[in-house]
Amino acid sequence: MTHLKLERRTQWKLLIAVIATAILLSGFTLLTSKASASESPAFSWDRVPSAAVITLLRPMNDSEIQFIAKNFSWVGLKMLPSPGKKAEDSMRDAVTALKKANPNIKVLFYWNTLVYTPRYRTNVPFQLSQCRDESKAADTGATPCVRDRRKRIHYDRSSSDFRKWWAESAAEAVKISGSDGVMADATGKRYDENVPDMLNRLQTLLKPMGRDFIIFNGGSAGYPTLKKYSALDTTDGFIFERFDQFEVVGADNLKADMMAVDAAGKRGETVLFKTWPGFEILDSDYLGDKRNRSPESLQKYRDTSDKARNAITFPLACFLVVAHPGTYFGYSWSYREPGGGTLLYKDAGKTVDSEWYPELQRRLGAPKADAKIDGYVFTRSFEYADVRVDLEAHEATIDWR
Repeated sequence: MTHLKLERRTQWKLLIAVIATAILLSGFTLLTSKASASESPAFSWDRVPSAAVITLLRPMNDSEIQFIAKNFSWVGLKMLPSPGKKAEDSMRDAVTALKKANPNIKVLFYWNTLVYTPRYRTNVPFQLSQCRDESKAADTGATPCVRDRRKRIHYDRSSSDFRKWWAESAAEAVKISGSDGVMADATGKRYDENVPDMLNRLQTLLKPMGRDFIIFNGGSAGYPTLKKYSALDTTDGFIFERFDQFEVVGADNLKADMMAVDAAGKRGETVLFKTWPGFEILDSDYLGDKRNRSPESLQKYRDTSDKARNAITFPLACFLVVAHPGTYFGYSWSYREPGGGTLLYKDAGKTVDSEWYPELQRRLGAPKADAKIDGYVFTRSFEYADVRVDLEAHEATIDWR
């Protein structure tokens, strides 16, 4: 009887060991689905770590190439094609030039998960003739896509055929352009159960290429909590797009956003903490359109740039108190360049102003510890700066040394 008990104990110990090993192996698999240190974007505390999402209204000039390559660890690019080219070809030109200037920069191909984007070689219209027009009340029923009141085409992500086409098109575009991966847009407020499947399909196609760095755009107070984002198991991180802007305002929302970014950074996620200067001009094309380069429009651009420079302290301080390796700062009033504020120009959209936002050029140094939090007040010290944020008062200071 004693031998039988010992035998059973041995069997139980073996079973427990097998289960523990399986758990460890599954955990290892989950961790290795993220980018390794060599695949992750470069990160340094020397200056404020920065990244960006940019829609380029024309081919990049050398001034823009050199500036982007020097100041951003990674960029998500949406390219409007050059004359006679498709967007993938213009993207390939940009990727080649950026990596020549900085071999370490990561360049992600912009691909919307919901809204049709024209002028891509891989983007053959997906049953567009069957789109229903939501502006017509009588035009209802199940269709593969919907044309909204702004004439934009929204896809039906519940279609398995669409999800397959979406992933294959994105992978082909990455292959053509030489990008490092994909920035998947429209996955935040409109996140649904189909998004993880789309991103899983995409990762499966990109992994053999060694270009499977995927960032999705979605995360902010009022959106599905990040704990529900099963897409995080597949992607390398996300963009926190609406900090202190649009409907996401108030001390409670800001604190919730900041704590979510803090937690994501501690988990090792790559996060773009996208901030705004207190205003947005989403159709800011007064430098992008030659017709708008009047003295009045250029003065408007200079005034807007000065306003943004003067407003950077609060959003930057909010970023600094929750930043971890892999967390990047983004700041602009729009995404379109030239004219959106991610880059600043000295002239009519031709030469990037090297002074940019001076705070982003200063020495920062590593943080001495995590932030101290007292209610809505955050404080944190870096080697060359002391930061304090009061979310209720909507005030912040950065004392540079």
